[in-house]
Amino acid sequence: MIPNAVDWDETFLPAVLALFNGGNPYSTAYNPPWVLFPLIPFAVLPYDLGRILMIGCAVAAFGLVAYRLNASPLALAMLILSPFVYSAIAWGNIEWLALLGLVAVPPVSFLLLMLKPQMTICIIAFLLIEMWRKNERNQMLFSLCMMVGALAWSVLTFGLWFMRLGQYLVAFTDSCINTSLFPYSVPLGIALFLTSLKTRKIQFAIAASPCFFTMVTPQTWLVVMFALSSMPLALLATVLGSWATVFYVKAWR
Repeated sequence: MIPNAVDWDETFLPAVLALFNGGNPYSTAYNPPWVLFPLIPFAVLPYDLGRILMIGCAVAAFGLVAYRLNASPLALAMLILSPFVYSAIAWGNIEWLALLGLVAVPPVSFLLLMLKPQMTICIIAFLLIEMWRKNERNQMLFSLCMMVGALAWSVLTFGLWFMRLGQYLVAFTDSCINTSLFPYSVPLGIALFLTSLKTRKIQFAIAASPCFFTMVTPQTWLVVMFALSSMPLALLATVLGSWATVFYVKAWR
């Protein structure tokens, strides 16, 4: 009954256990190292219990983010039942942690958003620009310093861990799990981000980030679901269309 969790089994679990036991987590990990600390409780518990609790936390996190984005109960149900959310849960990745940055307070919010830049880079830029517009420049500078400080600490502690990202891109860019639309999606990403700045609505920025990356796994696109969470009809059409695509691809293969 517990979905197979490739990312958890092969990436995060061994990395967390290596960190917990004083080893180097970057034989398997790719994300910023501070992601490993909140995952320790799931890793040290018996495997099935840890997975069940992680699934529960992921669903709760997605629900909280959707609620803060003004999703109705029906929209929340549609979002949770979308193939993108199922994919995120099944793979055992940390999209739910990154998206909690939408409901956390600065600078913690930015540290969480940095965990998955392919989902959140435009959100980070939008929030920083909004701080500037609202004359919250001290908070903006403090958040920037925290982000730079976290990256500096990570390099001093774990070395050039981000070099692993290059290996990741080489390994998976041409694989079947890459659903990036780059470079054709870049104009759309620019239009969405500029619209977010003009309207001062974060939903457009939420949807823009995956448009700028050459490697995007299917569950990364769940940010679009959250961008549509306050628009039930658009969300329903997207969820039904995405499930239809899943079944078509399965049948075609």
